[in-house]
Amino acid sequence: MEVLQDTYKDTKIGRIPKDWEVTTLYEIRKQSDRYSFTGGPFGSDLKSSDYTDSGVRIIQLGNIGEGSFIDKSKIYTSEEKANQLISCNVYPNDIILAKMAPVARSCKVPSSSLRYVMCSDGIRLAVDTEKVDDNFIFHSLQDRRFRASAERSMVGTTRGRIGLNDLRNLLIPFPPLAEQQKIAAILSSVDEQISTTDKIIEKSKELKKGLMQKLFSEGIGHTEFKDTKIGRIPKDWEVVLMKSVCEIKGGYSFKSNLFKSEGKYQVIRIGNLYGGQLDLNRSPAFIEETDKKYEDFLLKENDLISTMTGTVGKRDFGFIVKIDKEENLFLNQRVCRMRALMINSDFLYFSCSTTQYLDQFFLQATGGTGNQVNIGTTHIGKIKIALPPLPEQQKIAAILSEADAKIEMEQTQKTQLEQLKKGLMQQLLTGEKRVKV
Repeated sequence: MEVLQDTYKDTKIGRIPKDWEVTTLYEIRKQSDRYSFTGGPFGSDLKSSDYTDSGVRIIQLGNIGEGSFIDKSKIYTSEEKANQLISCNVYPNDIILAKMAPVARSCKVPSSSLRYVMCSDGIRLAVDTEKVDDNFIFHSLQDRRFRASAERSMVGTTRGRIGLNDLRNLLIPFPPLAEQQKIAAILSSVDEQISTTDKIIEKSKELKKGLMQKLFSEGIGHTEFKDTKIGRIPKDWEVVLMKSVCEIKGGYSFKSNLFKSEGKYQVIRIGNLYGGQLDLNRSPAFIEETDKKYEDFLLKENDLISTMTGTVGKRDFGFIVKIDKEENLFLNQRVCRMRALMINSDFLYFSCSTTQYLDQFFLQATGGTGNQVNIGTTHIGKIKIALPPLPEQQKIAAILSEADAKIEMEQTQKTQLEQLKKGLMQQLLTGEKRVKV
């Protein structure tokens, strides 16, 4: 990439090179395709009664990610119904935009043998590839300026949405075609590296999962085994209750009026364990002063913490997080602490991530308020785990820690690539840096 000196001009979307234009999404559609920039079916055209177990895949809002197609919520309709909805059919590499919040997020329809139709809140955009590079347009849709413009056009209070006309009239920068292609090639190259890294991470996670299953059922170097209530384990291992190897304690019921936006001590709440990761920046709550009654709720190095409340029918709680160092963290209610006593703390951490542990955890959980489900410390204490001799605990923990370190290294690499792309988008999609063509 070479930086070229150029003159610039001010436009409705900001400062861009003088030889660039500004255009609307609607103007770059493929005009010979009569269904380009059309929405999905109305509710009366496609009902839940039209859903089938197989056939033509329906793309729903949940499939439209931030720049990627999310392969979940697989819902189908019949070929006959899809033929009736011909304006809603989408094709490989079509761009889909969401009308519902987060508005204007987009993805490309994956290349596959499947046939797709679109949901009511998605918009199909087929671009005129004779004058527009579709990959350049796709990257432009991820740009922060475009997304900010879409959000300004959003209406609704319960859940924001953007109207079709507002979406059509959103503006994007429009360099000459050759420059579009060069910019798209640079950004797509980084995308490919991110995708490759993602696949490596997923493969590493699968390998770790298989490794855990093998280690917690076969151990290391054993030839004799026995059947137990939690499955087949080595003959010299024991089956013990959680309460016999660790102290289990629920968090303190801090009053919300004590919380401040900053302070010496942070209070760990359910929201800080979002997605099974400890995120201290998510809705942080601090307290300035301590009281003796709080002392037993101060977290220590190697403590394990876990959420105790989730959603009925979903395994969206019970994730285990290990505290790596003491950082003045207090434990709030509905989050529990497990402190190893008669067990290696790393081995305990991995034990609480096994299928044997989690199956018992969710079986013990009981109904709460509405669609909420809870588990208490007493119930966690009754969960059975397999316990090898201490030296073997340490070996198993070391093997799995090494696998975790590999995954963490790969995730760091992915984060660095994402930051690289973010920086390149800022420079290339604004014309701050020009590419030589």
